[in-house]
Amino acid sequence: MTIFDIQKHLKALGHDPGPIDGVWGSRTRAALLSLLYVLRAIAVPGAASWNVARQRMAAEQAIMAASGFDTGPIDGLDGPRTQAARAQFQAQRNHSLDEVAPSAHSEIRQGRARHLVREIVIHSSATRPDWMGNNSLREQVEEIRVWHRARGWRDIGYHWIIGRDGSMLPGRPETEVGAHVQGHNSGTIGICLIGGFGSAATDRFSDHFTARQGITLEQQIQAISMRTPITRVSGHNEYAAKACPGFNVTRWLEGNQ
Repeated sequence: MTIFDIQKHLKALGHDPGPIDGVWGSRTRAALLSLLYVLRAIAVPGAASWNVARQRMAAEQAIMAASGFDTGPIDGLDGPRTQAARAQFQAQRNHSLDEVAPSAHSEIRQGRARHLVREIVIHSSATRPDWMGNNSLREQVEEIRVWHRARGWRDIGYHWIIGRDGSMLPGRPETEVGAHVQGHNSGTIGICLIGGFGSAATDRFSDHFTARQGITLEQQIQAISMRTPITRVSGHNEYAAKACPGFNVTRWLEGNQ
């Protein structure tokens, strides 16, 4: 992946690298570190001091991880898990990383039917604020995966999970149909916020979630919207008689919560 391609990917993911000029400058490096911060649950500390070659590899890992592929630790090393993620990424899209630079016409399509993603649906895990508080977000995600597989699903139903500290991890790849809102899984991306126990659909975002979660959620909505033509952002409670995600998504988007 060239620096030019990395810059275009970083921008599409909501992390501004400055001019798309193919130069590994301070703003491109800062954009990478910003993306690593969002993904810090799987990032290795010390990235700011790595040489350019290792930072470029870390950027490729981070871009694949942000697209829902498991690269293992984001360590700037082209190890077996990174190579496997790259092969899976290329196989699912039928082209290389260098050929998928996002543009104004980018699309995310899901499943064999290639459903065009146009909507993001927000959820909560309905867990207490201190749930698995001594565990990492990755361990929390794995616990949710266990819950969902116990229902007979083949994998975790959500595409993205946002922890209490604002960190984020992928669940299902965005190119796979999720299992998060009955009757509306095709063409939607599900984002789950950790928290929300005892919530009501009329509660405020701040009643159950942290400011850092709000920042990451806003960034991720923006990033997904740059990868596919999102026309609607909704809450699970708009499709079912549930409290989930525990606030009114439309009012939150309008800044009224």
